Amino acid sequence: MIFFTFSDIEQALLKKDWENRSFQASLSELRNEWDSVDKQTSVVIQKKYHIKRIATIIHYEIWKEPIIVYNDRKTILDGGHRLWAMYTLKITEIDAIIIKMPPELTHEQRESLWNTISKLNGNSKQALKSMNIEFEE
Repeated sequence: MIFFTFSDIEQALLKKDWENRSFQASLSELRNEWDSVDKQTSVVIQKKYHIKRIATIIHYEIWKEPIIVYNDRKTILDGGHRLWAMYTLKITEIDAIIIKMPPELTHEQRESLWNTISKLNGNSKQALKSMNIEFEE
């Protein structure tokens, strides 16, 4: 497990230390990066990635985009970093899109959705519609 603090995120914001690679859209690239080094170094690199990504989401106000949750209303499909950004900002309510399917999507289905969202410049609703996935707001 990787641990970081609000202070870590604040330092990244002050340094303007951004990470523009989306977690889902760049997951293969990130995993290759993380797996190419020893475990201890990998943890350090992953921690820096997550801190920078959350700082980027705060700076560019990407946190305003809705997260995607399954119909159990507990399991997040897309938006974990946005949720952390909002937590950092002490924002207690978030817009969410609830997909009408159980959280048992295969890795390939999740990856297909993430790639579609990325291709549509973050337009989650349009991606869900294009994949015929029912949802509510």
